[in-house]
Amino acid sequence: MTTSQRTIAFGDDHSPGAGIAWQWCIHQQWAGWRVRVLTAAGRPEVAGEDHSCHPWQPPSPRTAPAECGLAPVLHETAAADPRALLGTGSPGDLIVVGGRGRGLLKALHVGSTAEWLMRCPNAPLVIARQPERVTRVILCTDGSRHADSALGTLLLLPWLASCHVTVLQAVEGPRRHGDSARAAADALAAVGCTVEVVVLEPDPTYLTHNVRTMLETEIAARSPDLVALGTAGLGGRKRLQLGSVASDVAHHTTHTVLLSRAPEPAAE
Repeated sequence: MTTSQRTIAFGDDHSPGAGIAWQWCIHQQWAGWRVRVLTAAGRPEVAGEDHSCHPWQPPSPRTAPAECGLAPVLHETAAADPRALLGTGSPGDLIVVGGRGRGLLKALHVGSTAEWLMRCPNAPLVIARQPERVTRVILCTDGSRHADSALGTLLLLPWLASCHVTVLQAVEGPRRHGDSARAAADALAAVGCTVEVVVLEPDPTYLTHNVRTMLETEIAARSPDLVALGTAGLGGRKRLQLGSVASDVAHHTTHTVLLSRAPEPAAE
């Protein structure tokens, strides 16, 4: 039985950030995957614009060495807002963008395409801030289905087995334990990863503690190549507000992040 080929949807605005993100892509080994380089040629929120993608030959096409597994590279464009191009439908199994966009969205004062996708993900999202090959990964888990989704996305990556993964759980109180971290570690070890479990407990001398600060401090100390988190995503007005711990970590870390959200449960 054959399996369908998985797809990276690479959002390309030809900015320096996109260049770093492309280097991140081609420094990994993507056996069994392909890449669609998607360039938006439309204006934000134009009613009736055509979101369909068409093959094209850009002036400076992206190239990938054959050994990374992504050659040949398929370039596509659409007369669409970049958020609509990447954030609706099924652009791929993994969306990869740079850490900072430019141009179109600045006029709306709502941040970059990466910012929009981070708050409203419709597929697992990588915000690539470093170009190097990934060898050290931190998976943040809290036992939620969104954290399980981040774990599931990691397990799909064909290069994960060669990585050292630290499963990081911040315990919020005496009733929370490291069970979800240990379960995630077992799943990662089963595919060949070197795994370490770290459970962060609040200092009992403090009346309050901040989970985000605990996570960010540990991430900064370990300096991983990739931080994977589950995020609930936001809808409606909440899209313009600060979101979850995952969103805060993704905003403040200087490392490449992978955000994944579990599908909403079916309505009864």
